[in-house]
Amino acid sequence: MGAKIDYSVLTANGHGPYTFWINGELYHHSGSLIPDDENAPTYAQIYINDEAAQRDAQMNRNPNLSPELIAELQAMILHDHPYIDIYQQALWQIMETPPKQQHNVYLVIRSEQAED
Repeated sequence: MGAKIDYSVLTANGHGPYTFWINGELYHHSGSLIPDDENAPTYAQIYINDEAAQRDAQMNRNPNLSPELIAELQAMILHDHPYIDIYQQALWQIMETPPKQQHNVYLVIRSEQAED
């Protein structure tokens, strides 16, 4: 997460709940779309793949879950996740980019400031 934080509102003497103001916009930096060679895909990286690779990644991250449950959850995510189309477009863009230039591909998701 990232934001310009105003620490002047912290509770006096460090007692009470941790409180701060955010000036401007709150943002989330999610990192690389493509995992490095040493790590398995995580979070959004899982969805920058075809469906079979997505299920394999989910199974590898959750070996204690049944494959049927993973498939059911995967179907819900593919149907309901608001950014799936964006991730699919990012996959297409990465595949169309020469391998030596793929590190230059990035994804920016912007929402309206009034949205929660």
